[in-house]
Amino acid sequence: MKLIRLMRLKKERQKELKKLARIRSDLKNQVSAKEAQIIEIKKDIKLIELEVQEIKEKIEKLEAQQNQIKKVDEFNALTHEVSTLEKQRHAKELAASDLIDKQNVEEDLLKELQSSLAETDSNSRQLEEEIY
Repeated sequence: MKLIRLMRLKKERQKELKKLARIRSDLKNQVSAKEAQIIEIKKDIKLIELEVQEIKEKIEKLEAQQNQIKKVDEFNALTHEVSTLEKQRHAKELAASDLIDKQNVEEDLLKELQSSLAETDSNSRQLEEEIY
């Protein structure tokens, strides 16, 4: 009778072990996907930072040109262009800020996934020791 119960218990534990293996596999996939997502976010942030720098350089050039212009209409046109570039710069900086916030959230999620994976690995090893 005890042997039958032990065999049933062993089968149940083996099922639990298989379930843990599936969960581990899923968590590993989620960790990999999250890491890839964070890398893409970092690339996007760098790209936006480069675009902001280019806009700043254009603004500096236009402001230097403004100092040399003597006609009011040309000066006003450059002022309008500088204003437009400032708005673009501001929009890009906001986008970069949003991406940085998103990156921080995703990194926190990654830490949680890694913690869950480590816990699942530990539980799996513990269950294997109980079975075998």
